[in-house]
Amino acid sequence: NSLGGQIGFLPFFLVQDFSLWCSHWGMHRFGVLWIWHSIHHSDPDMDASTGLRFHPIEGLWDQSVMLGLVWLLQPSVSAVVGLQFLGIASNYFVHANVALPVRVESMLQWVLMTPGLHRPHHSIEMAGQKGNYGIVLSVWDRLFGTLHRRSFDTALGIEGVPVEETIQPLYVLGKLPWREWKRL
Repeated sequence: NSLGGQIGFLPFFLVQDFSLWCSHWGMHRFGVLWIWHSIHHSDPDMDASTGLRFHPIEGLWDQSVMLGLVWLLQPSVSAVVGLQFLGIASNYFVHANVALPVRVESMLQWVLMTPGLHRPHHSIEMAGQKGNYGIVLSVWDRLFGTLHRRSFDTALGIEGVPVEETIQPLYVLGKLPWREWKRL
């Protein structure tokens, strides 16, 4: 049923982080996935609450990737639980509305996603959204040439979607994917 045996925390972390990077990359490349991910990008003010802004179908997609890895690799329970907490903490960290000291930011960026590194990914400019897909690690973006260090337009959100439509409760935002279907 699987590759057998339990793999340790570090190998599972690397496989999971890379798999989620691939999933995130795919959400920006394939329209059918983008329509669900667009709710996350519609936030005009990136802060920790942006980390909660996901359509349930996107959540099911991410959990399917995770559960598939658990089934295939059979990591220890502590590795799965630990990585879930790490993923949650990283999600809030990269979306936080904070500016780290320049020296700290530049040192952390070599390995980790940071708020400053992830912010261009939420730019209203499509070029900014096509990079910095990292979940915890920035190394995958570096390896695949999708790491952007330059700033993009400071406006955040999705071009053509009025801010008034994006500052709604999540149950109202659930309509946004149906609007995005029309663009496919």
